[in-house]
Amino acid sequence: MQTIKQKIDLEVLPEEARKEIIDFYEYLLNKCGRAEKEEVAMEKRKLQFFKSVKRHSFVLPENYGFNREELYER
Repeated sequence: MQTIKQKIDLEVLPEEARKEIIDFYEYLLNKCGRAEKEEVAMEKRKLQFFKSVKRHSFVLPENYGFNREELYER
């Protein structure tokens, strides 16, 4: 993503247009801040999920095996 380093002269706009641009700018600031918070929350949930999986996992013995035919016998 490219950074735009340019100043915008709001003084050339009518007062109502300046207010709308400032409102939109504040909206974008809030939206971006909320997105970052949601991303952090998602990372926390992901970590909790993998901790839970690890806590409920078990290791099979090295010589473990099963017979497929026995498994499907009725």
